[in-house]
Amino acid sequence: ETGVFAQYPGHGGFPPGYDARRRPWYRVAKDAPRGPQWSTPQVDVGGLGLMLPCYMSLYDDDGLFVGVAGIELTFDYLLGLMETSELPGGKVYVLDNAGRVVVDAKEVGRTFDDSAAGRRVLRLKNFHIPEVRTGVMIAPVGNLVAEDEHGTEVLVVWYRMDAIGWYYVLELPTSAVWN
Repeated sequence: ETGVFAQYPGHGGFPPGYDARRRPWYRVAKDAPRGPQWSTPQVDVGGLGLMLPCYMSLYDDDGLFVGVAGIELTFDYLLGLMETSELPGGKVYVLDNAGRVVVDAKEVGRTFDDSAAGRRVLRLKNFHIPEVRTGVMIAPVGNLVAEDEHGTEVLVVWYRMDAIGWYYVLELPTSAVWN
């Protein structure tokens, strides 16, 4: 909290005036309940691309806040975990608890908002099937048959990942499932 910042593996190249305490991940961890907190995906200031940060506030023996420790996962790593080559026509997503797309395994480009003092923040889009957005807010595990944005009948299955409070979602054309 006094402004000491350490990173492993270490690297330089932070912009002049960089202060980790002003980053969204730090504010999420500082103001959140104790325990790990997953923050909004963001662009790494050090040039590593889109990152998914997880941070936790630190306290001294008297319970006073002293700082934040955390890890960041690159989206390249996450997308590699979500390989869908075994699923013909399958699409994999990670949704937040409001039904917004955090990760789309098929989407390469991302849209960023540079308006906030040079910080880049990911704009989360609503999942394209409203019934799924509603479903993830109601049930930790579920499935349904619906039409995607192109009018194709799809089976959508979701599962809550308790560690981060988000949902792993698989969408498959019903023709690939029931043939």
